[in-house]
Amino acid sequence: MANELSPENAQYIQAAIASGAYRDERQALDEAVALLKTRDALRSDVNAGIAQAEQGQLVPAEAVFKRLEQRAHEIESAIRPGK
Repeated sequence: MANELSPENAQYIQAAIASGAYRDERQALDEAVALLKTRDALRSDVNAGIAQAEQGQLVPAEAVFKRLEQRAHEIESAIRPGK
């Protein structure tokens, strides 16, 4: 597959390589594709959540916040054992 980038994108990648952010064009493009995959997965998850909400499959806010607080406590305990 040929890499046909717009002049603006090619210039951006070259500047990123020159700054030391990436070793070469391949690494920069691999990172770009990984970010696109992440964005697409997030978009899919958001759309699934919207569909669930439209069907009335909602979780009460109190339950969400309670789970978040529990998870934050677990993370804090893992970082600072004994607290």
